[in-house]
Amino acid sequence: MKRVIPLLIFIFLCSKTNAMEFDLNSYRISWNYVHNHYDRVVTLGKRSLKQDAKKSITNYCFAMSLYQLNKTKWKGTLVDQVLKHLKIGLNTTDPKTNMLIKSDTNLLQIIKKKSIEITLSEFAKYPAKSLTRVQTIVAIYGDSVEIYKIFELEKQRINKKLIDATVPTVKTKPLKTETPTIVHTVEKMSKNQFIDTVEQYCGVPLNETQKKCLQTAFMYNNVASCLSGNNPEVMQFFYKIGFTSIKNDEVNWCAAFVNFCMEKQGYKHPNTLLARSWLKMGQPVKDPQPGDLVIFWRVKQTGWQGHVGFFIKEDKASNLVYVYGGNQGGAVCLKPFSKNQILGYRRVLPN
Repeated sequence: MKRVIPLLIFIFLCSKTNAMEFDLNSYRISWNYVHNHYDRVVTLGKRSLKQDAKKSITNYCFAMSLYQLNKTKWKGTLVDQVLKHLKIGLNTTDPKTNMLIKSDTNLLQIIKKKSIEITLSEFAKYPAKSLTRVQTIVAIYGDSVEIYKIFELEKQRINKKLIDATVPTVKTKPLKTETPTIVHTVEKMSKNQFIDTVEQYCGVPLNETQKKCLQTAFMYNNVASCLSGNNPEVMQFFYKIGFTSIKNDEVNWCAAFVNFCMEKQGYKHPNTLLARSWLKMGQPVKDPQPGDLVIFWRVKQTGWQGHVGFFIKEDKASNLVYVYGGNQGGAVCLKPFSKNQILGYRRVLPN
């Protein structure tokens, strides 16, 4: 009986800690990590991950220990393995894991820097593998100026025009609709005329938030990237939202433009230049109104590249939506896009 009671207590404690995502293996792994026993962490981690591949603290300690043991021979396959486990480890609400993450802030930035450097050096030889790694880096850290260097390499590799970073426009025959009229006349409108025309054409009154967003956006109508040199008006879209390290207007700037418009009006916006980051902002809507945001995927639906702009009007007959935004053919303008590439609609909410 005396032997049974301690066993029952141990089983009870294990069951309770499991509910908290922290079992005996996790304790041993984290203890060894804190005490710099990285080889022990890797050994225990391999065994533990076979049983539970999604446990955040195991993945985190395993990734960081793997880096510590191999940081002098930082190469492609090792980078991918560390980033794979780091992505899982950082996606957590577990307080113990978050304590470790907080204490490793500087080290995590070093891993990011080295990962980008090795990706740039390997890009010419392994472009597809490098772009896959970039997706993981973006998922972990968000975007950065360094990552855009890789974007530019990819655009050069497939011989795309540097100023064209938008969703491919669908080529269609002219339709017998009034939609082209609004596109052709926008260039000559004042901002008040633009709002009045949009309301009249779409048949819906805009709320104040939608009006403010579109009025601010329309103030920069026809502002475009330069074929040579940089347009200071485009560069201010980056600078005003804190991306002062951007040095040229060839960087994809659709999200910078939308964020800039929101900043001007005092609305919340994601601190990132990724168009898809808007999928987590504001309120999701199924029936968008002019001034709401529409987010598209680019390259592939499951990737990280995208486009964002202000929804204006849907043309069901041609399966298009008309979007007012930046970096659309290299300029701020109204342009049609295929509905097939829409990821979602969001409505900006007043603070």
